Amino acid sequence: MVKLINHSQIKTLIGEVLFSLGDKYASEDAVNLVYWTGHVESNYKYIKQLGLGPAKSFWQIEPNTAISQVENYIKYRKNLALQCCRASMTQIKPWLEPETVDWGHLLTVNMATAIIHCRLKYWRVPKPLPTSIEQAGEQWKEYFNTSKGKGSVSKFVSAVKSL
Repeated sequence: MVKLINHSQIKTLIGEVLFSLGDKYASEDAVNLVYWTGHVESNYKYIKQLGLGPAKSFWQIEPNTAISQVENYIKYRKNLALQCCRASMTQIKPWLEPETVDWGHLLTVNMATAIIHCRLKYWRVPKPLPTSIEQAGEQWKEYFNTSKGKGSVSKFVSAVKSL
């Protein structure tokens, strides 16, 4: 498999962003889960969904997903919104008053915003962080890819084991 991005660097970046977000978001298991998710979603090749889909970044986050997270979670936690600003070096407005055009752009050009949204999507899962690839695959399928997504737990596990 040809690796188009240095995986050590992307994993280091994920760790740096998560630690900037706050220690509670940045365990080794959290870094692995975000790293594995990016690998499964895009193989670290694509910053826009192929075809006409709306997903952006290596983590294939849809702008509407980012907006939903802001509207239903982040904007009620001002300290978290400020942590998101610092970790992504962005202004506060998108973290409190989201707009589709902003999030479509930010997710494409600012990897930190996508890392944050990926992590917060898993943060809100009502289960502990997975500690194995198989558990990570189950959480990815249920909460990230969803039942409507084309992925499967076996796809996740196989992709991660190929790293």
